[in-house]
Amino acid sequence: MVVPIKFVVACAAADDIFVIATIPDELPEDAEFTRLYYLCPETEEVWHYRDWPNEQVVSL
Repeated sequence: MVVPIKFVVACAAADDIFVIATIPDELPEDAEFTRLYYLCPETEEVWHYRDWPNEQVVSL
């Protein structure tokens, strides 16, 4: 299932880790939810994510 998202902020957390904070498009603007995507090229599955319910990330 593909869910359209809004990109909030991104940063290089280290030489080999990139983090992107997103919010699903279907959520209301004032909803507190963030999905963080991690790019780790050193692992077998390069992209990982973690949901942060009740949190709204605005800066990394």
